[in-house]
Amino acid sequence: RITSVKFGVDAKYLAVGTMDRNLRFFGLPVAGAEEP
Repeated sequence: RITSVKFGVDAKYLAVGTMDRNLRFFGLPVAGAEEP
């Protein structure tokens, strides 16, 4: 279960904390970037 969510200062990353004390980081897509 997710207990906290926080955007990075530059909004390029998202940190997610869970009840089982895990912390995961996710890279966010850049606006205007093309997909390969």
